Amino acid sequence: MRKYQSSEVQRLLDSYELRVCAMVGCPNRFFSEALTPHVNVNVSHVSGLLSYLTYSLGLLRFTDPSKRTVFLYTDARDAATSLYSQQRPTTNYMAMRGIVDKETSMSGRRVPQTLEAYVSSHTDAFQFVRLLTNYKKESERNPGRLMLVKYDSFWEHADEILSFCQVPARLPVKSHVQAPPTTHPLALQLINKFAEYTRLYESLPDVYVGE
Repeated sequence: MRKYQSSEVQRLLDSYELRVCAMVGCPNRFFSEALTPHVNVNVSHVSGLLSYLTYSLGLLRFTDPSKRTVFLYTDARDAATSLYSQQRPTTNYMAMRGIVDKETSMSGRRVPQTLEAYVSSHTDAFQFVRLLTNYKKESERNPGRLMLVKYDSFWEHADEILSFCQVPARLPVKSHVQAPPTTHPLALQLINKFAEYTRLYESLPDVYVGE
């Protein structure tokens, strides 16, 4: 896998008129694809990378506050079970964590290789709490420029979200892109691991712009 310098990724980040970011495991392709004909926006596979390099690892910054950003996030149990349902989950995650220089490189041994191993681990390798906390703080520092959206409530607020993006996009049919509910047999065992995240998640409104 090629390792990009953080400066390269920063230039990529700054090149977009609108940024769509998402926590790992949260659907976002439908949104990026709907926006693409109307605005220079990142493609979906970059969304998780941008999210983690900016607000989890703190290596990149949205240096132009005049540009708008939408961050999609979801129940951490859904995110984790969705990630591990992919064919090569840890490879995908390592692409996010190790794509830049050695500052961000992370040994594969530190990323649980299966959902079972992740459930039994004592730490959250995906830093969900740190990610959401940092996004919330950044939104408050730049009110009206960074929108946090709970994926499960996306469709109830679709018009508001598109208005924030300032594009006349049309979205696909809701039933085609819904995230699966948290029904994995191991999901209940993740409740304690994500207790802090859940408290933060539930304290936020469906759509938050830091005002």
